Amino acid sequence: EYILSYSLISFYGVINENAAKHTLLTKDDVLLLLEGMWDGTKNLISRSKFGQMPRLLLKVNYKEGNYHIGDLDKLVTIEGLEQRNQEKIRDISEFELDISKLIDTLNKNKEKIDSVDLKIDDRVKINLEGLDPAIKINNIVF
Repeated sequence: EYILSYSLISFYGVINENAAKHTLLTKDDVLLLLEGMWDGTKNLISRSKFGQMPRLLLKVNYKEGNYHIGDLDKLVTIEGLEQRNQEKIRDISEFELDISKLIDTLNKNKEKIDSVDLKIDDRVKINLEGLDPAIKINNIVF
């Protein structure tokens, strides 16, 4: 049996505005989806999975339809990961998330971005410096 002592898992998805028209998706539905993702992560408990915690939830709201940047999850890394012994990491407090590439990408696409919705776990070390002030940040509150 193999057990990871610690892992940081990322994923992303797209809310399809074309399908949303057919399903009559509302803003409340989207908030419920985000809340389900956040709270659902905490409740994924099995013999091999326990103690999972959501750390960062980011939703980019675009000005124009049928547009998304994609692969934003690939732009979040652990600060100084190359110099670390990854197998010794046991807790989120042991590192800072490096979102500099994510910030660069958002800045390059700022003309197409209406706002960014963000929820960050209190224990996460993260630096939002460098984000263009033209990009409005909304805190996600459930």
